[in-house]
Amino acid sequence: MSVKNGTVNGLYSVEYNQDFFLGVPFAQPPVGELRFRNPQSINTTFNGTLEATEYAPECVGYGGDQLGYPVSEDCLCKSTNRPRSSRGRLLIDGTL
Repeated sequence: MSVKNGTVNGLYSVEYNQDFFLGVPFAQPPVGELRFRNPQSINTTFNGTLEATEYAPECVGYGGDQLGYPVSEDCLCKSTNRPRSSRGRLLIDGTL
């Protein structure tokens, strides 16, 4: 799949006949000077193909049941899916 910032490779679910794209970043990592600021748009392209086959870490302090789940400050990612028969470009915001 092609997005504004490059190519994203997801997973196909036979059970649901859908394509899943997991952990796709929608903003720059909120670390360093971007910490505690509003999310900043991604201003670079992906190097090669982004493998979107695993969920991104949960945000630190996002919920009360974080035991056993990876957490990170670099958590501004989105997971989305689409019907397998979809054609066209999937944007980071999930619209076709």
